[in-house]
Amino acid sequence: MVHRTPRLRALAEDALLVVLPALLLGIASPSPWLWLLCTTGVCVLGFNVATLHFPREVALDEEGIRFRAYGREHHYAWQASRVRVRRFLVRDRVLLRVEDVKSGRSHRYWLTTQLSDYDALVRDLVSRT
Repeated sequence: MVHRTPRLRALAEDALLVVLPALLLGIASPSPWLWLLCTTGVCVLGFNVATLHFPREVALDEEGIRFRAYGREHHYAWQASRVRVRRFLVRDRVLLRVEDVKSGRSHRYWLTTQLSDYDALVRDLVSRT
């Protein structure tokens, strides 16, 4: 099953990180705080693209789990990895840790309620732990 974040929402989040601070910089008098805000937005977006910590699409099947965002993909086979789900008091997100059994490396992904059928996704992941 494939769980996706609505495309318009995903684009709006990215635009808020980069475009809004840049517009403010163009409209207002350039101050160090606005430059810091612009630089921070670009860095956060770059970090999201590099790590896929907040995937836009999560696909589960019998073979494994796949995370997609920004044209990139991470895939893990169920037999070669261990999955842990950590819930928080804030109910709009869970932290999913996927550990590669062979290498021992652990990867972290934040799954939020923006994903379609979020509750079913979390239930399915918890049942696989």
